[in-house]
Amino acid sequence: KGRFSQLVLTGVLLNITALAIPFYMRAVYDRVVPNLAMESLWALSAGVCIALVFELVLRHVKSGFVESVGLRVGQAVQHRAVSAILRGRAADKENNVGSLMNALRDTESLALLVPAAFVTFTVDLPSILAYFGLIALIGGWSVAGPVFGAVALVTVGFITNFALKLASKKSSRLAQTRGNLIAEVAEGWHTIKANQGEGRFLARWDTVSDHIGLATRDSRKWQDLPLHLSQMLVQLVTVLVVMIGVYQIKEGMMTQGAMIAIILLTGRAMGPVSAAVATVARLYQSLSQISGLMRVLATEPERRVSDPAIAPGRLKGAIALQDISYRFEGASQDSLSGISLSIAAGEKVALIGRSGSGKSTLIQDV
Repeated sequence: KGRFSQLVLTGVLLNITALAIPFYMRAVYDRVVPNLAMESLWALSAGVCIALVFELVLRHVKSGFVESVGLRVGQAVQHRAVSAILRGRAADKENNVGSLMNALRDTESLALLVPAAFVTFTVDLPSILAYFGLIALIGGWSVAGPVFGAVALVTVGFITNFALKLASKKSSRLAQTRGNLIAEVAEGWHTIKANQGEGRFLARWDTVSDHIGLATRDSRKWQDLPLHLSQMLVQLVTVLVVMIGVYQIKEGMMTQGAMIAIILLTGRAMGPVSAAVATVARLYQSLSQISGLMRVLATEPERRVSDPAIAPGRLKGAIALQDISYRFEGASQDSLSGISLSIAAGEKVALIGRSGSGKSTLIQDV
C-alpha cells in the first residue's frame, strides 16, 4: 500500500510538471517577446529548466516504484501458483506441462501490469479531464480538438483490442500445444527413437510452428495498428486545434501565446489517452495467460487445513477397503469395481498388474 501511494503521488507531480513548458511558451510569446523583457526570459528559462530536471528525477523514481511493486507481485504470484500445484489433489489436476508453462510464462511482465494499470486508471485518466478543463479555460472551443482525438483513440483501441484478444487466445493455445510437444519429446526420447517416430514428431513440430508464426503475425499486426493510428490522430488533432485557434485569434478571443500553450497541452493530454489504450491492449493480450494462471491458483488443495504449519501425526494401524468402486469424472463406467483390501499394521503389500489395470487409481484416488 505504501508503494502504491508513492506511485500516485509521483504520478500527480509528473502531471503538474508537464504544465511547465506550455505556460513557459505562453509567457514568452505574450509577455517577453512584445516587451523584449530579457531579464524575465532568463528567469523563466531557469525556472523551466529546474522543472525539467525535477520531471526527469520523478520519472526515474516512478520507474523504480513500478519495478519494485511488479517484482513483489510477481514473486508472490509465482509462490502461490507453485504452492497450489504442489499441494493440489492429484485427481483434480488437469494441468499438463504445456498449460503450466503457459500459465507461469512471463509472470514478471504480467506483474508489471499491476502498477502500470493502477497509475493509468487512478492518476493519468483523471489528469486528462484536468488538461481538457485547462485547455477550455485558456482556449475555449479549442478543447474540441483533443476531445475528438480522445474519442477516436478509445474507439480505435476498443476495436483493435477485441481483435487482439482473439488473436492472443489462439497464440496461447498454440504455445500450450508446443509446450506439451516439447515435454513429450523430452520424456519419450528413447521410445521415439526405438519406434522410429522422429519423422512424425518433426512433422507435428513443423505444423505447430507454422501456426504459431501466423498467429504471432496477426497479434503483432493488431498490436501495432493502434500505435500507428494514434500517431496520425495526434497530428490531426494538432491541425484541428490550430485551425480553431486561428479563428479565435481573429475574433480577439485568444493570443498567439495561448494558442502555443494549447497545442502543447493537447499533446500532453493525448499522451495519457494513448497510454491508457496501450495498457488496456496489454491487458487484453494477457487475458489468456491470466485465465490460465487463475485456474492454477484455483486448484483445490489436498488438505483443507488453513494453517500449513499443522502437520498430521504419526499414522498407526491397519488399512481396510470393503467393496470400493471408483469412476473418473465424465467416464461411462467404473475404473475400479468391488475392490476389497486389508493391510495389517507394518505389513508391506505389492500391487502387481498390467498397465491400465487401476494400480495408480487405487493408490492415488481411492
